[in-house]
Parts: sequence; C-alpha cells; structure tokens
Amino acid sequence: MIILKALIISDIHSNVYSLEAIWEHESDSDVIYCTGDLVDSGPFPNEVIEWARVHNVMCTKGNHDERVISHYHTGIKTEDLPENKRNWAYHNANRLNKEEIAYLQQLPDTVEFDMDNIHYCMKHQFGEKYETIESIVQFRQFWSEHTANTKMSSQEKRVIFGHTHWQAVHYLKDHELWINPGSTSYRPTRQKEDRSVDAHYITITDGQIQLKSVDYDVSPLIQAAKEAKLPSYW
Repeated sequence: MIILKALIISDIHSNVYSLEAIWEHESDSDVIYCTGDLVDSGPFPNEVIEWARVHNVMCTKGNHDERVISHYHTGIKTEDLPENKRNWAYHNANRLNKEEIAYLQQLPDTVEFDMDNIHYCMKHQFGEKYETIESIVQFRQFWSEHTANTKMSSQEKRVIFGHTHWQAVHYLKDHELWINPGSTSYRPTRQKEDRSVDAHYITITDGQIQLKSVDYDVSPLIQAAKEAKLPSYW
C-alpha cells in the first residue's frame, strides 16, 4: 500500500476535543502517527484512548503515559488524596480500566517506518528533560542507537519527536532532519505572549511537511477541569 498522506500528532493530554477538531480537517489521512502523551493533564483519558484505537493510531509511549500507568498500579484513588496532591495523573488513573492501562503499557518506546522512500524514527522525547538535537553528530548518534537502519545510506532520514509542545522542523543536513508536531492540546505558558490553545499538528503528503493548527471550542475542557477541581491549561 502506498501511503499518500500521514497525520502526525503528539501530546494529546486527555483532550479528545482537539483530536476531533483536527480530524474534521484531516480525515483524508491514510495513516496517523502519535509520539505519545495520550493521557494526563486533561479530563478525557478514556475517550482519547478509544479515539486512538478506532483510528488505528501508531503511537509511542510518552512520559505522562508512564506516569498514569504508575499511579494506576499504586491503587490510590483520587478521592483518597489530600487536596494538595489531587492532580491530573491520579484523576486519569482513577478513570481508566485494566484494559485501557494495558493499551498504554504495550505502546513501544520507538517506532520505525518507511514512507515515500524516507525512513522515519519516532520517539516521544530526546534526552531527560526538554533538550533537542542541535548537531548532525547528535542526530547520527541518536539514529544509530534507536533504529535498525544504522547504516548512513543515501536514503533520507527523519526523526519525529514530541514532548516540548512546540512545532518545529529542524534540518541538520538536506536529508537528515527532525520534526515536532507540537501539542494538539496546549502550549506551555512560560511567556504570556506565547500562550495558545489551538491544536497543533503536522501532515506529510508525498514527503512534503506542512505545519498546521486549528482552533476549536475549549469550553468543555475548562468546565470539566472546574468540576474536577483541577487546573485548566486552556
């Protein structure tokens, strides 16, 4: 099967409304890839996992997915926690069932695929915090450590990361680059002027990368956060 269009998403954070808004515009996509963080920091983990399953999303595991899995296995319920420890991870873990947790657990750390004669390696994050690949040496070291295609052939190579919530296409060489679709859910608020809540994503059609975003109604998310007495990121 020749794949003509891929939808690349990341950092959904239990926000099914952003997924539905993106899909209204990109439902002609042949395949969907997600770098992880399906859950945590949002009110709708069940709906997001169901959406990923229904749409056959190829997904890697994010650090927030790991956090919710860990909280689930502690057996602690949200209601049992003191107010200062009530957070989205416990909230999500308390709502997911055994089957949904098993889905998160089976997600791989990396995924490799070929599309349009370009080889891709997808992983949620680079480094321990929010580092990015800044040099061709770093890129090639990452490639050799995380892919089966370790030979530096003439085939174009692309790495897909998420985690930082910021869209980017970063070229190290003409045919060696990494991309980040940004967060479908929200951006960090380190700088007030950078705040945005539109859904960010990338499409790749016949090898051509397009950075995109779409506005959507965030009021159901704000209301759900208010009802849960948890912080809203929208």
